[in-house]
Amino acid sequence: MKRKTEREERKKAIIDMNSFLLTYAMNVLPDGTKDIAGTVYNAAKNNLNDLDALFNDGGIGRTLKYMDIAEGCVRNLYDLAPEDAEKEAQSVGVEAVSYLGSNIEAFNHWLSE
Repeated sequence: MKRKTEREERKKAIIDMNSFLLTYAMNVLPDGTKDIAGTVYNAAKNNLNDLDALFNDGGIGRTLKYMDIAEGCVRNLYDLAPEDAEKEAQSVGVEAVSYLGSNIEAFNHWLSE
């Protein structure tokens, strides 16, 4: 049962991370940018740090909230020390980008509502 709860909580965090990131993207990318979810995914799929160049924000969008949500999730789920939580949060960040890539149309639809 514990593993199921962990998976569910991790998925909730991943959805929250992507929701934040896409909302942030809507606010910082030029007006009229089409396929926001695809644009964000393509920027982050190889390296999360590439979001910094997309947003041209010095890492604020990536570090504040996005990775903070991941770190909070793993600290709560696994009772990790801060340095260990940061490493595991990177894993959650990569997982979140992969989830975004698998659900681009659904996220774009959500953004257009």
